[in-house]
Order: sequence, then C-alpha cells, then structure tokens
Amino acid sequence: MWRFLQLRGYIDEKHQLTSWGLCLEKALATLDPGDELEEATFIAIELLRFDLLNAKHWFSHLSGGPMRGSDTEDEDKVFNMLVSRVACIGKLRHKSIGYSGPLSRQLLCYRSLVSEVRSALRDLIEVVLAGMLLSGDVDRDRKDWAELSVKLPFIDDNDCGLGIAVRTYLDDLPAQGELTLPEARAEVKSKGKDWFQHSDSFTGNLDKAFKLWDAVYKATQNAGKEFKEAKQWEGVNNWLANRR
Repeated sequence: MWRFLQLRGYIDEKHQLTSWGLCLEKALATLDPGDELEEATFIAIELLRFDLLNAKHWFSHLSGGPMRGSDTEDEDKVFNMLVSRVACIGKLRHKSIGYSGPLSRQLLCYRSLVSEVRSALRDLIEVVLAGMLLSGDVDRDRKDWAELSVKLPFIDDNDCGLGIAVRTYLDDLPAQGELTLPEARAEVKSKGKDWFQHSDSFTGNLDKAFKLWDAVYKATQNAGKEFKEAKQWEGVNNWLANRR
C-alpha cells in the first residue's frame, strides 16, 4: 500500500504525506470504519484529481438527470447532480435479487467513469504486488495466493443505484412545499420503500451516501491551492445541509 500511495503521489520518497496525502488523511478521518467507505472516498479523491468529480453537463442529452427545483431551479439541479455523482461512487445496499428501482441514463454513464478509474487503480496495485514478488522484495514461498488477490482493494465494481436513490430523494423534496422542514424530509423518505422495494433501508442508504459526501467534502476543503472548486463545493454543502 505504501508503494501504491507513493506512485499515486500521496506520499513522497521520504514516506511523508504530500498535499494530496494530507487531503486523503483528513477525508478518511471523518469516516466510521463500520460504514466501509474508505475505498469509495479514495476513488472520489482520484476523480477530483482527474477533474471528473464535478457537476459539468456531460450527459445532458440523456434522460435521468434532476428535474425539479425551487426558484433557483438551475442551481438546484446542478447541486443535486453533484451530490448524486458522489453517491454513485458508493454502493446501494440491496437484496441480492437484482436491482429494482428508478433508472437514470445520466448516472449510468457517470458510473462508467467511476468504474474506469476504479479498474485502473486495481490494475496498478496488482502491478505493484507483482513487481514486489518478481523482485523478491516479499516472501514468495507461500500458499495464500488466492487470498492475496481477494484482499487487495478495488476488486468490487461500483453501481449507480445509490446515486439514483439520492437524486430521486432530492428531486422529490421540492414537491413537499417547505422542503427544509423535518416533516417534509420524513415524508419523502417514507416513499423510498415504494421507489426501491428491495433495498435494505432507503433511509439507511441515504445516510450512507451523505456520510460519503461528508468525507469527500472534507477532502475538497483540504485539497490545496491546485483544486479550484472548493468554493462551489462549500455552496453545495450548505444547500444540502437543510435537505439531508
């Protein structure tokens, strides 16, 4: 892992954290280990570095984007899309019978970007391990080859179900009138069982998505001067605070 982090620029040759390493440390410090969001947070930071985690209108010709908003409708749609894209990096807790729920071509396309980054990270860490084995830097007289592969991170592909859940929730809130009231949020959350009939818990999935948002938001606020969108993320975080 240290060699992998050095290749990705999170630590230097002296094993000291770089600016992105400090950013990663701040983000991971916000997480509860029981939520198992560390990999998703790491992938999110990689997407930030590649300028792939933002609210740019890449797939506006496709269906499934946010549709509703208040009198600041365009802003609401942009903010909803950013929060939903962050959620796409996580995974919807769902019964193992196949996904059932709303669809979104926009988020499905975005999921493909997330998947490509995750796959590249998986390839890199496999190459790091192979290099260490070939060079004799680690013990090669072992019987746990299968376990070695399974224990490496980034093995499981992501889905866009959690992103769709967040987009659906935030999109339905404006229909409740005073959308920032606790009663309005509770009313929309109660509909989750109808939208996602086989999810473990709609409210639990939203909570997981918002915990991931908190970690990624923390990263954006500690990303250093090279990251130019920290102010926009702060605005989205303030917008989300009364809606979650």
